[in-house]
Amino acid sequence: MGKFYPPHAGHHALVRATAARCARVSVVVAPARRESIPLADRLAWLREEHADTPWVRFVGRYDDRPVDYADPAAWDAHCAVFREAVGADPVDAVFSSETYGEELARRFAAVPVCVDLRRRAVPVSGTGVRADPVGHRRWLGPAVRAWFVRRVVVVGAESTGTTTMAAALAAHYDTDTRATGGWEERYLGSASAQVRAAARRPALYLLTDHVGVPFDDDGLRDGAHLRGWMTERFRAELVDSGVPVVELSGAHPQWLSRAVAACDELLAAGWSLADPLVDPTEAATST
Repeated sequence: MGKFYPPHAGHHALVRATAARCARVSVVVAPARRESIPLADRLAWLREEHADTPWVRFVGRYDDRPVDYADPAAWDAHCAVFREAVGADPVDAVFSSETYGEELARRFAAVPVCVDLRRRAVPVSGTGVRADPVGHRRWLGPAVRAWFVRRVVVVGAESTGTTTMAAALAAHYDTDTRATGGWEERYLGSASAQVRAAARRPALYLLTDHVGVPFDDDGLRDGAHLRGWMTERFRAELVDSGVPVVELSGAHPQWLSRAVAACDELLAAGWSLADPLVDPTEAATST
């Protein structure tokens, strides 16, 4: 039972240790609604990681009750959430890597089993991951690492330098469905609801301006007369995206300089995740 904010190698080690000793395992993922990583994502990541142990089930419940290990009423409130998630079957053992594991087991009339309390086998915590995802990436599964990737998307009309810019910063840039929607409207007359619904929010858009950029007719491009319209469509679309937009104009070397500066600023800002609910007397160390 925990927040798994986010799931990391320490959590997986605990689940595997439990699965190795139990015929049935229930893992309750219980974040507060204020937290930044969706509950559905955490459940999906855990189920994917532990697909080889089908006797382990992952159950998600939101738990917005205050955390206070010294307050019996707070314990009662949290345990009510956990009990509802686990079901009516008796709990034989509670496996935990937390100091509160013993009290939690007592309240379920179960045997407490402590696993790597001092984090010696897997020296990682949720607090550490949230503070520095890149520095802790070795402890994260591929799907979790992908969630933390800062996505920078280059968009623009035909022959405005988007390919050049993407190639110059290939390690950081990709297309996304918002850009796809713009091109869908260009060729089909409208952008479908399915494409717009699939748009995943990036961290930054770079919009290449067509002004002053010669049209390069490579035999496939056919939209020289539409470049101005597409630039304005992308500009209007991105205004409502809620994502920072940097427009690139002028000579290409200047574009690259501005793009690199924008990316450096983005990366320097780090990640801003909402804090979990924690006991007021101690810092969260592994949620």
